[in-house]
Amino acid sequence: MEGNRTFTPGDTYQEIFESTENIAFILDKNATILFANSTFSQMMECSLDEIEGVSTITQFIHPGDRNLVMRNNVLTQKDPGAIPRAHEVRFIDKKGNTHNVLVTAALIPGTKRTIVSGRDITLHREIGDALIRSEAQYRRFVENHPDPLLIHADWVIAYLNPAAATLFGTTGPEELIGRPILDCIAPECREIVRGQIREGYRGVKGSASEQRLICCDGKIIDVEMTNVPSEFDGVPAIQVIIREITFRKKTEAQIRTWNNQMRVINKIIQLANSSLNLDEMLEIILDNTIELLDFDAGSVYLKNRNGNTADLVVTNGLPEMFCREEKSVNIRDWPYNLVFFAGQPRYIENRPGLSPGLIESRMLEDIDAYALAGIPLITESVVVGALYIARRSGDHFTEDEKATLESIGKEIGGTILRGMLQDSLERAYEETSSYLNIIEKSIRKSNDALLAYVRAARDIGCPTESLTEMIAQSLRQSSELINNIATIRRINELPEDIGVISLDDRIEGAVAAFPDVRITWEKNGLFVYADEFLFELLSNLITNSIQFGGPDVDICIRTEMQDEMVWVSVEDTGPGIPDADKRRIFTCFDPLARSSSKRGLGLHISQMLVLRYGGNIWAEDRVSGDPSHGVVIRFTLPVATEESE
Repeated sequence: MEGNRTFTPGDTYQEIFESTENIAFILDKNATILFANSTFSQMMECSLDEIEGVSTITQFIHPGDRNLVMRNNVLTQKDPGAIPRAHEVRFIDKKGNTHNVLVTAALIPGTKRTIVSGRDITLHREIGDALIRSEAQYRRFVENHPDPLLIHADWVIAYLNPAAATLFGTTGPEELIGRPILDCIAPECREIVRGQIREGYRGVKGSASEQRLICCDGKIIDVEMTNVPSEFDGVPAIQVIIREITFRKKTEAQIRTWNNQMRVINKIIQLANSSLNLDEMLEIILDNTIELLDFDAGSVYLKNRNGNTADLVVTNGLPEMFCREEKSVNIRDWPYNLVFFAGQPRYIENRPGLSPGLIESRMLEDIDAYALAGIPLITESVVVGALYIARRSGDHFTEDEKATLESIGKEIGGTILRGMLQDSLERAYEETSSYLNIIEKSIRKSNDALLAYVRAARDIGCPTESLTEMIAQSLRQSSELINNIATIRRINELPEDIGVISLDDRIEGAVAAFPDVRITWEKNGLFVYADEFLFELLSNLITNSIQFGGPDVDICIRTEMQDEMVWVSVEDTGPGIPDADKRRIFTCFDPLARSSSKRGLGLHISQMLVLRYGGNIWAEDRVSGDPSHGVVIRFTLPVATEESE
């Protein structure tokens, strides 16, 4: 061994070895460690006795660096300037751990010894490697991130990941790189984004904000953007995290639409349930549907008991002529059948290039509208009526409007049915009261007449033949009343069996029942939708003419076709009916009508049957403007074809 292992007293190197935090050791020419400081000892996890004078430096060097260390030690002896002043060497401690050390070596003047010092850069190396790995991982993270990410610097796009390229619809990132970032922002959002970018370049992180982007194909999409200050190639930049929210915006809009639908439906139901009667309820439903949904006009039809017709009950904003002509419709006809029988909504829309059919075009023309919706009013799969809504300010209904209207039809169908049942119950009560009142008056009248005849026979000796005739007449009136009540009962109890009926056969049968009365008519070959009670209808009208016109009355029955309806007229030469009574003669429920008319139940039954068949009935003067020359009772019936029979 060359010399002592320790410094001599006053050695200038001793202070350096003892005070430095770096490793330090001295090698002889054979690379034996003559002296090492405590920092080196601690790093190698060996005592100084295990190191100084007994170990060569190669024992602590990584096998991959040993040749380099030995070569440098030899060169230091021969030509110190031939080796790098600082270079990295891997050391291995006693436990086998590797330490990266940046070492410098110099020859001690006047000796063959080399002093070596070094700084443990293991942590720095690990940090550097980790940073490299982190940058690679971050780039992989950014490249594979599902959210679109882009970086812009100096207001120009510098980078975008594949997700961003897909969002913008580019063929590749290079299509957008180099373009001004504001070119990709919708015009209405640019001022806001410009301010956010200025803040970002100053290092202020922005919160997420909703903006609109312009894709490469010109399509505008809704996004949420977050600006994160960063650097790109040493220049202040902004990393923009983008999240498309088009679907979310649509969902939010749909939720708002659903909430509005529920608000409208709930309000209509609430108002409808607060109404006092069916007519008021239907008026509330129609008016609020038009007002709350910003439509222009509409109507409500209710299905009749006969199942073949529907009556116009309430209207709003429709022309008067249309309301008169369509007051009662045959629900077998197109397009009513789709709504009433199939229970499906029907939308008639006059869009450019998509004009509706001839019948539907005429309907739109009649109501002066561009679009018409027919919505079935349904309860438990049963159609009770239809809601018709017209639009004049547009040529179609949106999908949301259709959904709202159809929901109204389903939700209020039950409410309307309850109103109809309540209305029917009240009407049944009124009918019962009226029938009882008529029966009471008729029986009292018959009894009074019989008592008067008996008193006359007793007091003045009335002839037996005359008395018998008067009693028979009173009994005939009672029998007629009983028959009418029985007919009403049969009409209400028997199921409706509407079918194709030969009008000629029924008129011929009714005329034959009155052989002593002058009745003229001509065969017409027409067929109508009716049932077995059509004979009762015709007989009642003939009886009414005889009763008020006397035995010498002339009766004429006429028929004609008008607008797919058969018009039947029963004319007589009797005393006629005053104008004030013409509308009252068909009902027995109006107290004023009962007091002013002596026509009993016959005309009331006639009206019941005509409505049952889907027609109308009314009275006119036989000679227009002069009630004294007889009356004409007209009624309409739906026409049918013989083949349908």
